[in-house]
Amino acid sequence: MSDGGLTEEYDNLLLGASWQGKKDQHGKTHLFKFSPTTDGQTFVLVTTDLESIHIHTPNPEDIPAVPWEIDHPFLLATQDLIRDSFPDEPLEQVQGLVERISSMFADRWDEVQLLFETEDDAKVVYMRIDDFAWRFVLSKLISSQSISFLTRHLLHPAITILSNDRSIPIPSAPSLTVYESTSRLISDPEIMRAIRRSTAKPKITSSSNPNPKSNSNPIPASKSSQNANSKPESKPVSKSKPKSKSPAPAQPSSDFDPDADADADGSPTPRKPPRPRHVHATESTSASAGSSMSMPPSSPPKITSSSVPPEEDESHVALSSDDVQEPSSPTQKQKQKQKQKQKQQEQKDDLPPPTSSSAVKSSSPSAGSAMDFKPPTQNKGKSKKEREKEEEEAIERRMRDMKRKMEKGGGGKLGKRRLAR
Repeated sequence: MSDGGLTEEYDNLLLGASWQGKKDQHGKTHLFKFSPTTDGQTFVLVTTDLESIHIHTPNPEDIPAVPWEIDHPFLLATQDLIRDSFPDEPLEQVQGLVERISSMFADRWDEVQLLFETEDDAKVVYMRIDDFAWRFVLSKLISSQSISFLTRHLLHPAITILSNDRSIPIPSAPSLTVYESTSRLISDPEIMRAIRRSTAKPKITSSSNPNPKSNSNPIPASKSSQNANSKPESKPVSKSKPKSKSPAPAQPSSDFDPDADADADGSPTPRKPPRPRHVHATESTSASAGSSMSMPPSSPPKITSSSVPPEEDESHVALSSDDVQEPSSPTQKQKQKQKQKQKQQEQKDDLPPPTSSSAVKSSSPSAGSAMDFKPPTQNKGKSKKEREKEEEEAIERRMRDMKRKMEKGGGGKLGKRRLAR
């Protein structure tokens, strides 16, 4: 099979023809362009699979003999058609056959059956419809014309359509060749990006490791939950710190609560408030009251056996302000202090020594009353009757002591008044 060239006349004829596609017996698609000559004596055919370009340009005198050149079942219907329908005049036969071939491309292309074969090292294509068939012996287009033909007939029309669609101006000057207009279009930045996107190879990810970032060691759920839980606990501690420290008072008041700071700092288990303390009317002038107030509020009170009985404490609290004589001068205050010391000394002498069963009294007025009495730990092993009996005996002893004090006037002026009543 020899290579053939395409004349400029045929090339210009094919510019007005349209491309048509058709699949052969193997399912491969081929593109075709067909155009008859202006005198109707011959035609030109071009076919390509975008790998090679083949053409067919027969001589007018060779066209009538084509159906009888080879015995092929496709050509039997054409032989009968020529014998029955065409005149014997060769020129008329040529024109009639060219018209039949042209109508097959223009009007009945969907009915065409395509068959590609190789005969005597030549590539041959058969096209058949119901009542007509033709055989085209193809020649490969020379390589010097292949690129220019595809650029002029296939690439440039596509570029023109694309430029009109994207509104990219391309000058249509006569001096501007096809290659220059093509170069201007593909040099446009938008077209270049579109070409790169369409020609770029897709990234292939390995099936063994589709997500390489997932190989990182994940944090255990237990640790992360512990960290999440520990963060909000540290915030209240920083917020609870006071901005400015207030100066501490010189002497704490009787209502001072040592657990107040712990509660303000967010202590989870606040302590119970302290018991209310009974204050004597003469507490400001007594030396014992001054010593008890100087002690830290958190320290427990000292327990001695020389405290005033609870009944006398209650009597002091129950007195009205009229019965209490307030000193009017410093000398009277000193005399009052000396008298109180003497009375306390007499009370110590009159009291019997403490026993294991007697109730323990507090030296401070705020130590509590007889209701705070707690039996010694040694009574745990005794029976209930024995413990009750001992408690009754202790109460009787206290009553006898109180009665003896009242008879002797051990309670001072107030005791004498109560005795007189």
